[in-house]
This record gives sequence, structure tokens and C-alpha cells, in this order.
Amino acid sequence: MLFRGFSLYLVFLLFSSFLAAADSDLLVNRLRQEIIGTRENDPARNKRLAEILERQGFKEEALVYYQRATENAPDSVSCKLALARSLGNLGKIDETIRVYEEILKIEPNNERCADEMICFLESAGKVEEAEAFHWKLVAASKDTPARLSAANRLIDFAVRHRRTDHLLNDFQTQNCFSSSAEKAIFLSQIYLQLGRKAEAYETLKEELSAALARDTPPAAILLDRLIHYAKQEEDIKNALEYSRILYRFYPTAENRHELEILENLFQDSPQKQYEYFSSHPDVFLDSLLKLLSNPQTRNEAASFAVSFLPKIPPEQLASSAEGIRFLFTNLLFPYPEKWEKATELWHTLWNHAQTHADSASLREELLRTLIGVPPQLGKIFAPELIEQFTADPESDLFWEGYWSPQGWESLWETLLQSESDALLISALERKTFDPSEQHAVQRAILTIDFHRGDFSKAWENLLSSGLLDVPKPETLYADWTLLREMENDPLPSHQETLARLYRDRLPLVAGSPEEKFILLHYRKAVLASWNALLIEEAAAPLLETLERYFELAEQADDTGNVHTIDSKTGKNSDFNIYEILNTLLDTAIELKSLGLSDKTAALYHQYGEGKKWWTDLDGQGVFYFEELKKIIEEAE
Repeated sequence: MLFRGFSLYLVFLLFSSFLAAADSDLLVNRLRQEIIGTRENDPARNKRLAEILERQGFKEEALVYYQRATENAPDSVSCKLALARSLGNLGKIDETIRVYEEILKIEPNNERCADEMICFLESAGKVEEAEAFHWKLVAASKDTPARLSAANRLIDFAVRHRRTDHLLNDFQTQNCFSSSAEKAIFLSQIYLQLGRKAEAYETLKEELSAALARDTPPAAILLDRLIHYAKQEEDIKNALEYSRILYRFYPTAENRHELEILENLFQDSPQKQYEYFSSHPDVFLDSLLKLLSNPQTRNEAASFAVSFLPKIPPEQLASSAEGIRFLFTNLLFPYPEKWEKATELWHTLWNHAQTHADSASLREELLRTLIGVPPQLGKIFAPELIEQFTADPESDLFWEGYWSPQGWESLWETLLQSESDALLISALERKTFDPSEQHAVQRAILTIDFHRGDFSKAWENLLSSGLLDVPKPETLYADWTLLREMENDPLPSHQETLARLYRDRLPLVAGSPEEKFILLHYRKAVLASWNALLIEEAAAPLLETLERYFELAEQADDTGNVHTIDSKTGKNSDFNIYEILNTLLDTAIELKSLGLSDKTAALYHQYGEGKKWWTDLDGQGVFYFEELKKIIEEAE
């Protein structure tokens, strides 16, 4: 009986697998019919289908259509890049490398392809091959800046893989540098990465001495590096000497200006210049932000600030919290070589601030400096962040966000990226919270669940919590932090819910700097939801804008201007064809992100095709028109 029961169960599993496979085939065929139809040889449509299949988890099927797209557009770099990524995701190492090499034959200077190939080689464990490829990039670079840029990426790679000794040995045998100055700069960069600053500086000085002994003009880039290092080390005397040599061999207005600045600094050396500040810290603090913002005084002011700020009484430091934040955010934390000094200074100022009740603003600004720092730096400050958050989880400071190149970031996200989930939850559980603080703790735990990818538990807890039921202005920053983590859930039904959460909050950010950014995330969730009604809703205002501006373009007179009168208000408005085209292009790009470029194409054929301003453009309008036409042609 037991065996018979197991046999029936096995048959059931096999049958279920068969049905699942059949459903998968039906879905793939349906998508293929909808997207490609009879246009079997259309590379754009094959690539589009492949992308959709890949998002749905059909990686093998997606590869077939990436290959078809490439076969029908053998010189298309975008198709080949997509194919390489697909092959890489399936673990086809040799084939992936071959496709990347094909791309670099078509476009030898394609940095994106080169970077992707190196990342792939690294992830595949082919460290030596990646290193050899780095050297090829150095050798293939077209000029000194490009060569040194490629060389710096090679150094970063060697440091990551602890191959700096190997790199130093290889360096002696490589012939890819065009001059001894390039070799000296490369070697100095290696020493800098290893923390051997004195050797880095000495290498450059030796190369300068050798060039002067040969009675040949030293390379301008070598002198620039020497001036930079000398100023970093507060060696103004030598910086001035190098600047004079630079101007002697390269007498440009820019070099003359730099020389004049250094001459003024030397005449009024930092010691003299800051002597007054040393006895008048309040004056220094009042001037700090201005000094740090000025490129001519920035480096000296930063060096002086690092040594002088710990000597200033905490109650006075609070008066220049903004300048202190600028120092950390712009001049210290972005540079790994300055992290040691920066963390020491931060902790000194933090301890100062903790001892004085009047230093709350300084504490806040110090915490704000940690928003978006790299995780390895954030770990250093994790104890202070955990302590501060568990002491005051309701604080707006922790949920408050800032714009950054990566998008929206909050102090809580810094902590989440920098510390383990277990430690964070442990810290939250150790603290007894007031009832008023519970919702902030709930948000924190939910964000952790989404961050770690525990989506089923996170969604169950989210829906029962009611935290996001009613959009409120006072919780928007906290909402963005949580919604950002929810974006990582690939399930279309969850993305549908997420899209609605973003949509419901859009009225609260209307006209604010956040609006465009939140719209972008809203539309991203809408597209990932595969919900036709949501996509139509998100696209409606864009389509209205698109049609209105196509109508305006059609009304342009011979000078490219449009004059309109609002029938309801009687208000006069004037438009220029370039402004119109710019708006059309922006709107078309947003519709493209929703997969609706065909709507742009249809309106173009209705309004723009064959009209004078669409065929006889000059100046700035050419760019807008050509970019718009690309979107239209891709849609067709």
C-alpha cells in the first residue's frame, strides 16, 4: 500500500510538471505572437521579447530570441551586449567572452562593454584573464588621460584581488606606456593605493628631476600631479616651485592663474593665514563653509579644519554645523585615502557634541554626513547609528532622504546597508519602546524583511500593519525608504500594489523636487506589474501632453514660433519650436519606459510627418528631432 501510494504521488508530480511545462510553452508562444507576429527578422522585436521572457524567468527561451536579434543585426552593439548578459546568466562562459570580444572589435573604445567583460571574468573566477584584459585596455587607449584612467582601473582590480605584488612585477615588463612620465604616474598610483604616500611622491619627483636633467620639457600631467600632491601635503613651497616650472614650459592663462594663487598663498602661508583663526575660532567657523566652497582655499581650509576643529569648544562648533557637514560630505568621505582622518575627526566631534545639550544641531549634521556613505565606511559608525535610532526611532532625521546619483537615500538605508539584519533586529528588541514609537519600529523591521528578500513574510506583515493605508505628508520620507525596498520583489501582483502606493502619494509631492523622481519609480512599478489598466492610467497624462505639443508643433509659423490664446482664460502663450521638440522628446522617452513608443509614432504620423518644421530644422532642433525619430523608428 505504501509503495502504491508513493507511485501515485510520483505520477501526480510528473503530471503537474508536464502541465507547468505546457503552460510555460503556451505563455512563450502567446508572447511571441503578440510581440513578433510575422516580423520574424525584426531585431528590436526579438530583443524586446527576449527581455520580457527573461524577466518572467524563461532564461533559456530568452537566449533564443537574443540570438535571433543579433543574427538579424550583426553590428548592433546593444543586441550583442544583451546576448552576452544572457549567456553569462546561463553560465556559458566561453560563449559570453566571445560575444564581448566581438563587440570590442566593432567598438574598441566601448567602456561599458569592457567594464561588463571584466566584471564577468571576475565573477567567473578568471582573475588572470581579467587582469590580462585590463592590460589590453591600457595598451589600446588613445591618449595619456585614457591610458592612465584604464591603468587606475587595473590598479583597483589588483588591490581587490590582492595582486599588487604581481602588478608591480608585470609593470616592469609592460611596454604600453608612451612615456616615462606615464610610467612614473602609474607607479605612484600603485604606491598610493598601498598607502605608501612618501614613495608615490618621491617617484614623481624623481621623474621630474630626470626630465630636467635631460633638458626636456616635463609632461604637464606629471607637474599637475606633483602640484596636487604637494598641496595635499600642505607643502606650499614645493607646490609653488612645480607651478613655476609648469608655467615656464606651458605658459597658458590657466597656468598663470594657478601660479598667482600659489604665490599669494606662499606670501601669506597657511600658518600665517590661519594664525588669526587660531585665536578667533568663532571667525573661522563663520567663514568655514565659504572657505571650503571656494576651490582656491578649499584644500588649505580642509587641512586646517581637520586639525583645528577638535580644539574648538562644542558649544561653538554647533554654530557652523553646515560647514562641518560640507567638510565630511564633500571633502572627506568621498575619498577612501582620507577615511582614517575623517573617522577620527567625526568621532571626536561626536563625543564633543554628546557632552553638551546645546549641540543638538551639530549631532544632527554629523549624522546627516553618513547618508549614503559606502557600507564599509558605514560599518564604522554603525554603533552610533543603532544607539541613536533605538533612542529615538520616531526621529525624522532617520527617515529623511537626500538626492544622490544613486537615487533616494536615508540615514536608515545607510544603517541597513552597513550592518547585519540580525544585529539591527537584536538592537530593536533590546529596547522598550513607547506606544507612540511602535509604528517606526514596525517600519524598520518591515524594511529589514524586504531588504533581506523575505518577501512573503514582509508582505503579510505589511498588509496587517496598515502602515501604508493612508498617505500622510509627515510619513512620506519613511514611506519612500520602505517602498524602495519593496521594489526588489519581482512578483507582478506585488508590483501592482507598489505602483498604487506610489500613485496615491504623488499628489503629496506635486510641484516638489521629489515629484519627477517618484514618478519614475511609480512608472517602473507599473511596467513591472504587467497590469494593462495601470499602464494605461500612468500613460494618460503623458499622452495628453504628447498630443498637445504635437498640435502646437503643427501650428509653428515660418520662424518656428507658436502663439496661442486659451479659450477659457484668454491667456496668451508663446512657444518656440525648440521648446516644443524638447517637451516632445522628454515625453516620448517617458512613454518608451512604459513600452508605449508606438503611441509616439502614431501621433508623429498624424501631426508631424512631412511638415516643414519636421523636415527643415537647423540648430538645436536637429538634436531633438533626431532623438525623437530614433524612438519612432525603434517602435516600428
